[in-house]
Amino acid sequence: IHYVPRAMQIALFAPFPSKWFSTEKRNSSAVEIYISAVEMFYSYVAYIGLLYWLVSYRRWRIELLLPVAFALGLTLLLGLTVANVGTLYRMRFPFAMIFISLGMAGLMQMVKIRPRWLERLESNVDR
Repeated sequence: IHYVPRAMQIALFAPFPSKWFSTEKRNSSAVEIYISAVEMFYSYVAYIGLLYWLVSYRRWRIELLLPVAFALGLTLLLGLTVANVGTLYRMRFPFAMIFISLGMAGLMQMVKIRPRWLERLESNVDR
């Protein structure tokens, strides 16, 4: 029980920024390391949007909370059972995409950006 917060931290945020560009010996190439650093930076930005979405969303519905709860539970399970961060990084991808997509929606809501395709879709509905 005491390890659950740390497992969740590792499951959601590993590899951590201090390890993104470290020079320790790895089995990965430099390109793979830089790509994972960019992906994790993007994920961190999306997590900010996810927090905003969770706090500000006014129409709480089970259809929206169920995927988040499901992804959070399985991410915790992976964090508790997978010891290798590289394997965890690959296995959590489908669940992380739920967080990242909702996080990007929260960021767009935060800065009031409306994608062009959405504006076109709404203009077609009005006709």
